[in-house]
Amino acid sequence: MQQKKMKHLVVAAALATALSVLGVAQAADLPLGMVQNHMNLVVSATDAEKTIEFYGTVLGLERLEDVKFSDDLNLLRFKIGVTEIQFLINQEGHKGLPGGLGSAHGIRLMALMFPVAERAAIMERVESHGYKAGKFTENETVAYGVVDDHDATQVELVFVHESLGLEASEWFQIGLNVGDMDGMKTYLTDVMGYEELADEDNGGGTMKYSSQVGITRVKYFHFGGDVPDHSGTPGEIVGMSMIQHVVSDVDAVRKTITERGGTIHTEPYVIGELLKHMVVEGPDGILFQFIQLLH
Repeated sequence: MQQKKMKHLVVAAALATALSVLGVAQAADLPLGMVQNHMNLVVSATDAEKTIEFYGTVLGLERLEDVKFSDDLNLLRFKIGVTEIQFLINQEGHKGLPGGLGSAHGIRLMALMFPVAERAAIMERVESHGYKAGKFTENETVAYGVVDDHDATQVELVFVHESLGLEASEWFQIGLNVGDMDGMKTYLTDVMGYEELADEDNGGGTMKYSSQVGITRVKYFHFGGDVPDHSGTPGEIVGMSMIQHVVSDVDAVRKTITERGGTIHTEPYVIGELLKHMVVEGPDGILFQFIQLLH
């Protein structure tokens, strides 16, 4: 238990260093005192070189400065639009859980937006590096399909036509598989304060619910069947681990979340003189991280 706690502290410190480099700016009309108009995503990965290959070389995401703490603890950082995807390299021997959205409850998908002009080059690199993409769905404005990275983390590639405006490629989506659609809708709306969007028929007897925070959309599904929960901190699972919010006051967030009936997974604590950190646990064990920069 103490070893896990220490690793959790180091992870938070890594995120603090990363965010201090990135900086924040006050944004209006966002829940829980958020100071960025988007959320970030924290991912646990098994192999630094393969992570760099897939997200950097193949997908062409902007690579930010790594945060390295020791030979077996390293944070890789990539940026798409304004969203940061942070990869903690996990040395605990865990494996990813294949099967995409339908195989487990938890954070199961990230959707990355690219201009349609980049489609041919990206898909050529996907194939030449040995990754296999699923069938694409296309219409006059977008084309989208999924590809798994080396850890079976599912990435949806969305190629956006110019008619939607180049700013459309700034948007970022996170996909959840949940055990209770109505319960997750209530949680995201009433506890987290996300904006509820219209429900959609996803086909095949499934519905898609969505919520919005700034330019980040959280979409969630329920596929039925007896599937496991695949949620946890970066030291406990491989795959998408935490949805990250940068806020002005972590203690105020804690008060609001608990007053609304939410559960605190990791109580607020200060990392050095730079950052205060907290994790909230939602339905199906899905984790929401809150970071407050102190200086």
